[in-house]
Amino acid sequence: MAACGLVDNSNQSNSVISLLKFAARLMQKLKEMNEKEIKQDLKLRIGISHGSVAVGVVGSKKPLYDIWGDPVNMASRMDTLGLGDHIQVLEATARVIESCGYVCRYRGTIKAKGGEGLVPILWAWMKILT
Repeated sequence: MAACGLVDNSNQSNSVISLLKFAARLMQKLKEMNEKEIKQDLKLRIGISHGSVAVGVVGSKKPLYDIWGDPVNMASRMDTLGLGDHIQVLEATARVIESCGYVCRYRGTIKAKGGEGLVPILWAWMKILT
């Protein structure tokens, strides 16, 4: 799990694109490692979501920094229900990505937890990102 823009959330577009580029680089690096070093076909599933979260430290004996909120849960859901070699995003995150000149493609809908019904999901198009 990775997060971006937790301290200064004044420019969500910048945070989303930074995370998107990071994800694309991770996928590219794994592809290179598959070809040159490990000789396997490992693939990453990545989910990205954005929005307001709560942050804090939990634990008294072994304190850990943690974040909570709908964007965290939905990013996890995007990953869990995603496909290898794809970056899956929610519709609102896709709008941010597209406003910065990148391309997203509609994948379909998923059932969201918490009674939100069906939620549209998209893929950030990798050929544009790499």
